Amino acid sequence: MRHHDVIRWFELDENGIQVGKNMTKSFIETGMEEFFSPLADANCADWSRRDYFRRAMRYFGRVQVTGPYFSLTDGHNCVTLSKAITLADGSTRVFCSDLRWDELTRPQLLTNSL
Repeated sequence: MRHHDVIRWFELDENGIQVGKNMTKSFIETGMEEFFSPLADANCADWSRRDYFRRAMRYFGRVQVTGPYFSLTDGHNCVTLSKAITLADGSTRVFCSDLRWDELTRPQLLTNSL
C-alpha cells in the first residue's frame, strides 16, 4: 500500500468519541470537494455506531477492515482500518485509518497485504 492511498488517520476513545482532529493530507492532495469541508473537523464526533468502532472493540487487538462506503467527511469512497488497544495508562483507544477506495486503488488494495 502506498502512502497516497491513505486519506486520514484518527483516534477514538473507549466510547467511540473522536479524540482530536483528523490527521489528513491537504484538501488539494485528497481532492476534497468544497461541499464537504465543513465536515472535515471531526473532533469530539461520536462514531460509536460505526462498524469500524464496534468491530475494533469486539475483536480487541486485531485489525478490522470495513467494506467500502461513502465518507461524508470528505466525499470519497473509502475503507477504514481500525484497531483497539490499551495504552500504558490503562485507557482504551481505537486507532483508525481511512484508505481511498476507487477504481484506481481497489485492485492494489486487494492484492497487497494489509
